[in-house]
Amino acid sequence: LLDNCVTILLKYIFQNTELLRIRVAKGDRLGKRDLFGVVSPYCVIRLEKASGEQIDEVTLEKKKKTRDPVWNSILTFRVTRQCCLKFFIFDENKITRDPVWNSILTFRVTRQCCLKFFIFDENKI
Repeated sequence: LLDNCVTILLKYIFQNTELLRIRVAKGDRLGKRDLFGVVSPYCVIRLEKASGEQIDEVTLEKKKKTRDPVWNSILTFRVTRQCCLKFFIFDENKITRDPVWNSILTFRVTRQCCLKFFIFDENKI
């Protein structure tokens, strides 16, 4: 198993209208983000135009007190080839603003792929 890893499965359907279907599967051993070592992660998926203009945004359910969240959420976006998706993983924090893990995944997809991306703390790199 890999630390700080989020698994996302994508399927791109080429038709007259282009649909991007994604399944945000899970996170594995996400890093500790607060003094007590517990995290309550949630995922935000943002669809943007090439210009950076936001088209759509979905926030997945917060998973309380786990470093191994399982979302297993299936989402469908209507996209063009110029769109990109951005994935953010946040840790809910009731006292301060929710910190984001210092990693954003941005990509354009082709037919079908499985992505795993790692969340790094830029202060430790």
